[in-house]
Amino acid sequence: MRVRTVGRFATSLFSVLLAFGFFCSLSFTARSARASPLDDAVVQALLDHGFTGRIESTLEQRLGRPIDRTLADVGRLLWFDTIAGLNDDNGCGGCHSPMNGFGDTQSIAIGIDNNGIVGPGRAGPRNQRRTPSVINAAMFPRLMWNGRFAALSGDPFDNSLGFSFPLPEGLSLSGSAHLLVAQAFIPPTERTEAAGFAFQGTNDDMRAQVVSRLNDTPGYVEKFAEIYPSVQAGGPITYEMFASAIAELEQTLVFANAPIDRFARGHQQAMTDAQKRGAVLFFGKAKCVSCHAVSGDSNEMFSDFDNHVIGVPQIVPTLANITFDGPGQNEDFGLEQVTGNPADRYKFRSAPLRNLAAAAAFMHNGAFTTLESAIQHHLDVPASVATFTTSHLDADLQNPIAPMAGVLANLDPLLAAPIALTSNEFADLVDFVRNGLSDDRAKQSNLERLIPASVPSGRPMVVYESVCFSDAECTAREYCDGSGCVPKGAVFDACSGNVECESGLCQSGACATPANVTCKNVLRGVFGNVNDAFVSGDFPTYAPGGTQGAWTGESTGGNENFALIRFDLSFIPATAKIRSAVARVNVAWNDSAMEIASHPVLGTSSWVEKVVTYERFVKPGAWDTMPFTQVFAGGIGYKDLDLTALASDWVSGKLTNRGVLLREPKHDAHYLYTSEASQSSLRPRIRVCYSN
Repeated sequence: MRVRTVGRFATSLFSVLLAFGFFCSLSFTARSARASPLDDAVVQALLDHGFTGRIESTLEQRLGRPIDRTLADVGRLLWFDTIAGLNDDNGCGGCHSPMNGFGDTQSIAIGIDNNGIVGPGRAGPRNQRRTPSVINAAMFPRLMWNGRFAALSGDPFDNSLGFSFPLPEGLSLSGSAHLLVAQAFIPPTERTEAAGFAFQGTNDDMRAQVVSRLNDTPGYVEKFAEIYPSVQAGGPITYEMFASAIAELEQTLVFANAPIDRFARGHQQAMTDAQKRGAVLFFGKAKCVSCHAVSGDSNEMFSDFDNHVIGVPQIVPTLANITFDGPGQNEDFGLEQVTGNPADRYKFRSAPLRNLAAAAAFMHNGAFTTLESAIQHHLDVPASVATFTTSHLDADLQNPIAPMAGVLANLDPLLAAPIALTSNEFADLVDFVRNGLSDDRAKQSNLERLIPASVPSGRPMVVYESVCFSDAECTAREYCDGSGCVPKGAVFDACSGNVECESGLCQSGACATPANVTCKNVLRGVFGNVNDAFVSGDFPTYAPGGTQGAWTGESTGGNENFALIRFDLSFIPATAKIRSAVARVNVAWNDSAMEIASHPVLGTSSWVEKVVTYERFVKPGAWDTMPFTQVFAGGIGYKDLDLTALASDWVSGKLTNRGVLLREPKHDAHYLYTSEASQSSLRPRIRVCYSN
């Protein structure tokens, strides 16, 4: 077995030099300015714990090479493809969603046998735990909620002591250059996550099947040939190449430039006073840093990466594809599943706290769905357990919780005594954890650009439900409710008739939502082949993977040029009645030039024209008496989006007419973005309300 060795002396020396540079920075930068006593208190806390705010800048030095952006982009395509899932319905992006910081959209993950939706509307049998975020995972010495994937050196960049995995892998993956490369060998073999139960064979057999699929896909052969000379020469794609691509994407997701990092580097105004007060509490009175450490092997990730019993209420789904622990099959024994030691029962790894602003739920099982309730639980565990109910969870998780006496009997001593905070102190602590530790690059508005328009396998893309994090992401007529941009007053604050309301119901001059009406936000239209659409005219050439991106060319003369975006609405029951639809998309036109941000993976900036958001609200009218396939129709006008039924044979007939096409006519030099990097910034969305 070949093992790349990074000496512990070199790692220790690196840490010393980094800490020395940090000390100089804080001592001579932060303190040389006119620091307030509050600033001094934060500076001292960071000095005491060796926090530098520079951990992200060490990534490539510790890798020993630059990030390979081309390889990372192949990893991006694989991430959102179901080709590596032998059950053919789930990939990495089904559980690690960019809509929630590359973490879970659920309290407890839904893997195989899902409904093809990623977001609050995802349905199917559940696993045992919530999917952890992969943002910053490149810095984690132990992975997963029970820490079962570990760098025995305590350093994910150092394989000198081996990478440990449960059997049958054991230490066999220790030849990988980084813990994430080794970890990428596992997901396609997890039957509840991706492989399913139909395929018969060992873990190696499953990995061989994945590789066979890749080698049978010309698009992936071409992609890997651009990187590996052996593939260019006609050799096969290997699983090691697949794992390296996945890990390389994850290496691009190191986002550790939060306000606390900028403050540590001497920018005193990076944090608000409330966040600074919260930081002092975090490192002091609230004792958070006792487990959510920043020193040593924690790599400033706000976790000691050790396992603790913290008394999280044990919830269990109505339908699961895994058998839970305990006599009632309603418990999760945590670390004991790995070690077999009853003393490890109910222990789980301390969660890294960076970028929690993007999280949909908290703790290993998502028992808490607000950061406030999760933090309050830590401050007084017995009281939290005594008052806990499942009423805030999805319907299939609202079952009686498992007995908690055994859990509380083994509670970590650090949590034995309640910690009393005033309401103002609590608010400051929450602000620090939510905002002071969050990097703006972890927001949905940035990460959703990573979702490709299509994948080389040609498989259908999953539906990503749109979410939002602030009103700024919505139009003036909308507000953000945490799950999506919702029209104020259901489209209008006031109404004079049903036609003005997205629900199709106006009561007493205001829009109302009947109990039988469901509204869904769907993100990411698919850029498909234009030739099967119910439109005519001079279309641009569709060139998937071409050098000009997905859209090339424009018509000349007086002909119309249509840019097409398809939305998969197959999750809507075929018998449903559509009440309303709002479609929005950003397009480029020729008023003025501007630069947009570099693509998160490709790392190249694209020069595009001015971005304008177009919106078309299709009013319900008599839709409640019309079948689904007849409701999307209308005239075409400049700056309007036309909603038109899809051809029935689109995506091998799987949509059966239940989809939407956005069509934008040419006007002078009016067109959609012409490169994939820019195309990802279109942010096409649709909100549909329907009744059964």
